[in-house]
Amino acid sequence: MRRHLNHGGRVAFDSRNPRINWVDEWNARSRTLLGGQIIETLKITAADREFISFETSYRVPDTTLVTSSTLRFPTRHHVEHLLHRSGFRVQDVFGDWDSCQFHSTSSREMIFVAGSTQPSNPTTR
Repeated sequence: MRRHLNHGGRVAFDSRNPRINWVDEWNARSRTLLGGQIIETLKITAADREFISFETSYRVPDTTLVTSSTLRFPTRHHVEHLLHRSGFRVQDVFGDWDSCQFHSTSSREMIFVAGSTQPSNPTTR
């Protein structure tokens, strides 16, 4: 990311807060989409420390499509460490995209805003 930033540029991205119990929230979740034409169901298949694996099924009138995914839920400290190691300085961490304060036990998201601590190399752009 750093190579693509202009001098003084910043990057912003989100990660889910691992302190939220995503397994309980997601397991067996079902919702209807497109006015009831599609039924989406999510089923947890594995949970191991930072990783949650799940299947999402989409049922339409004639068929059911299933996809499998695994997401990683790193801690704030781990993300900040990776950013620092990659030449970034964390400028802010918000709890949502409306710039609300991050609360470690209740914010659902971690929005990181970071700037480069090293100048980009224009020859590698």
